[in-house]
Amino acid sequence: MSKGELMIILAIIGSLISGLVVGYIVKGRDMNKIGKIITILIWTLLFCLGVKVGTDETVVAKLPIIGMEAMLITVGAISGSIFFSWVLWRLLSKRNKI
Repeated sequence: MSKGELMIILAIIGSLISGLVVGYIVKGRDMNKIGKIITILIWTLLFCLGVKVGTDETVVAKLPIIGMEAMLITVGAISGSIFFSWVLWRLLSKRNKI
């Protein structure tokens, strides 16, 4: 493991622990504004991710392939869920008729 990877792992663990400590401290208080702050942070992270992806020529060149793979995975997941839900429904229907 390189020094850079170790620093990233430590930053992630440090962020998690910091969040746990802050959460423990503010537990029980009015947290109405925290939802808005989280939403803003998520949108900011998505924007930064888009900028990073948009500046990476390799990723941009492979977007059609990545999009097709994402579509196939999505269709497969939905189809599998529908099929296995139908099978389970049939099995449970037969069991209840007996």
